[in-house]
Amino acid sequence: MTGAPLVRQEALRRLAAPVTVVTVRHEDRPHGTTISSVTRVSKAPLLMGVCLRGGSAFTGPAPASGS
Repeated sequence: MTGAPLVRQEALRRLAAPVTVVTVRHEDRPHGTTISSVTRVSKAPLLMGVCLRGGSAFTGPAPASGS
């Protein structure tokens, strides 16, 4: 792997924050939220798992964005 995948890999190695900010772009607008539980699911393709509160406003834009 070269280029961007190596940058993402390095970022995941350093992911040790108790709170992570997750953002997506949906209908050409940025949406974001803070996440207290995040984990790497897969390196290739890059997949991250997060936990959201039921009814969170972020549960609409996040899946719809495809991110």
